[in-house]
Amino acid sequence: YHLIYQPIIKALDQENINLFEIGLGTNNIRMQSNMGSKGKPLASAFAFRDFKDNINYFGGDIDKRILESHERISTSFVDQMDNSTLDTFFEQHFNIAIDDGMHILRANLNFFVAALNKAKNNSYIIVEDINPKDSDFWCTISENLNIENISACVQTKSALVFCLKKI
Repeated sequence: YHLIYQPIIKALDQENINLFEIGLGTNNIRMQSNMGSKGKPLASAFAFRDFKDNINYFGGDIDKRILESHERISTSFVDQMDNSTLDTFFEQHFNIAIDDGMHILRANLNFFVAALNKAKNNSYIIVEDINPKDSDFWCTISENLNIENISACVQTKSALVFCLKKI
């Protein structure tokens, strides 16, 4: 996904970037949308934080075991099926909000609505790894959003990604 994120981060390069991501990469195979037992939780948190000195990473996940804090990395409990936890997660201003969580339509929609309600101008909302059966839905959303947003469905090698920029 570096081909999606590098231009966005570059466009925001003059300011501190608050990057919010749901889905920290649980390796608990009992959790839905896990990375498998050999997965490395928080890998993307460290990758984003270390990419640029001006990135502050805020992550959310339903697996409380993997919640940790490090320099410029904060994590908290978020359940994408519970809108109140999403509202709490998005209390601070974000420049980039990424859904890499449950990868099911209802969870994706809950994330998208919560993020869109809190989005300020020049902020980005991204939904990763969209289930192929839901791709028509997200492409229709992209085609029908009002002119205050720029959005697109991007086909990567392995998945569809929905991207929105609030103008």
